[in-house]
Amino acid sequence: MGADQVEVLFIGGRSGVGKSTVSAEVCVRLEAAGIAHVQLEGDFLGQVFPAPAGDPDRSRIVLDNLAAVWHNFAALGYRRLVYTNTVSVLYADELAEALDAPVKIVRVLLTASDEVANERLAARELGSGLDVHVARSARAAAWLDRDAPADVVRVGTDGRSVVDIAAEVVAATGWSALSNGDGLDREAVRPRRRMSFDGDASGYQRGRPPYPDAVFQLLADRCELRPGARVLEIGAGTGLATGPLLAAGAHVTAVEPGANLAEVLSAVHGCDRLHVVVADFETADLTGGHDLAVAATALHWLDPATSTEKIGKLVRPGGWLAAWWTEFGDRDRPTEFRDRLDEVYRDLLPGEPGYRQGRSHAFDTDRWRRQLTAGGWFGDVAVEVMTWQQTLTPQAARDLWSTFPNIAELDPDDRESFLSRLATIIEDLGGRVDDPRLTIVYTAARTPE
Repeated sequence: MGADQVEVLFIGGRSGVGKSTVSAEVCVRLEAAGIAHVQLEGDFLGQVFPAPAGDPDRSRIVLDNLAAVWHNFAALGYRRLVYTNTVSVLYADELAEALDAPVKIVRVLLTASDEVANERLAARELGSGLDVHVARSARAAAWLDRDAPADVVRVGTDGRSVVDIAAEVVAATGWSALSNGDGLDREAVRPRRRMSFDGDASGYQRGRPPYPDAVFQLLADRCELRPGARVLEIGAGTGLATGPLLAAGAHVTAVEPGANLAEVLSAVHGCDRLHVVVADFETADLTGGHDLAVAATALHWLDPATSTEKIGKLVRPGGWLAAWWTEFGDRDRPTEFRDRLDEVYRDLLPGEPGYRQGRSHAFDTDRWRRQLTAGGWFGDVAVEVMTWQQTLTPQAARDLWSTFPNIAELDPDDRESFLSRLATIIEDLGGRVDDPRLTIVYTAARTPE
């Protein structure tokens, strides 16, 4: 994708087909894959009464609003858009023109039978509104089926899970590395991104900072981390969480798919209370009965459709699940270092949002509450955010950023340019900077049998 080119995924379909739900899951997958994007519900752009003068169908105000909104996102470096509206696939060319940039379009038409669409509408509509929506949905379905352009990708939704549908939609985009045909980030991105850590296990051990002591104090206070506790660690890496768990007296089964990472883990933390399993968690043959399962910067790599159930079966009733992530940089604590670093990102990784623009998937508390409570295996979800900072020297910064997949994936010249400019910023600021950190911890209680 060229620096100025915009890529747009238009998702259309009749009422009751599940456009908004599928769009949300598509964006979850793109986020997990590290693909910067914007999500817009087209209906919101024309919700005004009465219609503007001379614009009875509100099409002009929709285009004007889209142009204005996209201008703001484009100025921040975003180049991909997921746009959802019933008839968006019919008017994709006009909508794309409003973006005022070269545009690559992917149109996806979600389809559903009358029976399924009406059943879904009945579940969300009350009173006389149902009949109106059913009739409108049927008319839209016929119109879309008749007039959809030849390049539209039709995706059926009857009898399929949202996860499965979204996987097919993401595959249709061909965005980034999601090109192996199924579009599922855990299948297409995990071998490249998660396993990239295994390529330089010693560098990962050297570059990544430890987690705050407060994380493990929270596990002791809330999740019964104590001497003798049986802990299952998912995605242990080189042992940044394993060490403190062992220091608390726990017996740890550490599951790590990377052989090199597991080797460092065993070398640094090996003892009679540590059992290392070199395997993908989702296929590993594990014994249940654990008091606590933990995933430190790891849960997002797992399939949200199946992982909670597997964890639930491995944790005893009354036990606990804890998952946490560290956010590097904090929009609420702006620094000159981060502002200058954003300039480097804009030059070499223009699709990456700046640190002031928002926070990562880890802070999508609604998403993680849904995932952690899926299937009823866990409940009583609590969220804690810990604020701290890491002191960086030029070398420490190079070591840390070298572990980030988006930096590792740059071509060698661009990667060295990024790391050199990063180090130079710190040198210019006196050779040491305090870089804000946030660690967000989710804990959930295993439900009784």
